[in-house]
Amino acid sequence: MRTLAAIKTKACPNPSCNAINEPEKTQCLKCGSPLSKEKFGEIFKASMAELVDLKLENFKKDLEIRLLGYKAKKLK
Repeated sequence: MRTLAAIKTKACPNPSCNAINEPEKTQCLKCGSPLSKEKFGEIFKASMAELVDLKLENFKKDLEIRLLGYKAKKLK
C-alpha cells in the first residue's frame, strides 16, 4: 500500500537527480527533466544514440589518421 506522501509527489526519473516534485508538475524543478518516465526514456535513448554516433565518427577519424600514418611509413 502506498503512503499518502508517495501519492502526492512525483520522483524525478533522472537517476542523478531523484528530486521530489509536486504531482501537477511536468518537469523536475531541480534538473528540468520530464517527469513522465516514458518521455524521459525517449530523451535518454535519443541522447545515447547521438553519443554513440559521435564516438563512431571519432573512431573512424582516428582510424583514418592511423592508416595514413602507416601508409606514409611504408612509402619511406
